[in-house]
Parts: sequence; structure tokens; C-alpha cells
Amino acid sequence: MRWDRLLADIEAAVLDEAALERDALAADLVDEEWSGARAQDLIWGEVALELQGVGWIEGDVLRSAADFVVLAEGLREVVVARRAVLGWRGGAGRAPQLQGVSARLGWAQLLRAVRDDGDDVRLRRMDGSQVTGVVDAVARDAVRLGPSAGLTDVSPGAWVVLSAVATLQVL
Repeated sequence: MRWDRLLADIEAAVLDEAALERDALAADLVDEEWSGARAQDLIWGEVALELQGVGWIEGDVLRSAADFVVLAEGLREVVVARRAVLGWRGGAGRAPQLQGVSARLGWAQLLRAVRDDGDDVRLRRMDGSQVTGVVDAVARDAVRLGPSAGLTDVSPGAWVVLSAVATLQVL
């Protein structure tokens, strides 16, 4: 009987050691996975984003580009500058890998498309202020808003440096 108990104790010790080794290996694998992830890879799915100058906004990330994400916030879509993101909650794994044109799509291309559509826009800046109007001209690193027939709080002729933009919303 004593041999049975001794062998059972040895077997339990070996199993405990194997479990500890397995847990350590799993923790190393998780650390390795996280160490390769970038914020732009993790902001995907249903999220709440904390933005500089804006506060928290919530929604589903519909599209992802190098410089921005498009978030469905209720019935509206909001383009969010990645540089304005201070932190986030939620997310659904990793964003799809950017390929081809999507990998190079930036603010200037997006704003030119909005200009061509002639839509009214609201730009919220990272200092908390906002400007509204119609995209009139797009430079490499700035956008000028022109007057709008449908908006009363327009900022006609206002140039906005793109690095100051936190969000863009088509009205």
C-alpha cells in the first residue's frame, strides 16, 4: 500500500510540474502575441474610443485605413483620426490587414471625395473646437471649408491643418 501512495504522490508532482510548465509557455505565447500588435491592429469591431478634444464616442468600426477609422455611431458614420485616439474599450480581435489602395488611403484623398460629393461637413478638432461648411480645397496637409447653403454655423474660408482634425462627419 505504501508503494501505491508513493507512486501516486510522484505522479501528482510530475503532473503539477507539467501544468506549471504549460502555463508558463502559454503566458510567453500571449506576451509574444501582444508585443507584435499595434493599436491600429486592435481597434476593430464594436468599440468605445476616447478622443482628444472630443471625449468618448461609441460604435462599430466599419473600415480601417492607416490614418483613420470609419465608425458607425448610431445612424451616422464618423471618420476618426488615429492620432486623436487616447484609448479605447472593447474591440473584436484584429482589423483586417490593409491591402493595395486602402493601405495608402489618407485624409487628402478622403476629403477630395467629400468635396466632389458637395456634402456639408463638421470637423471636430483636437482642441475641442469645431468648424462646419463644405470642403472647398484640399492641400497636402490642410483643408479649406467654404460656405454652405444649409448650415448657419459655417466657418467660410477657414483652413484647418489636418493634424488638428479629430473627427470628420458628413452632415
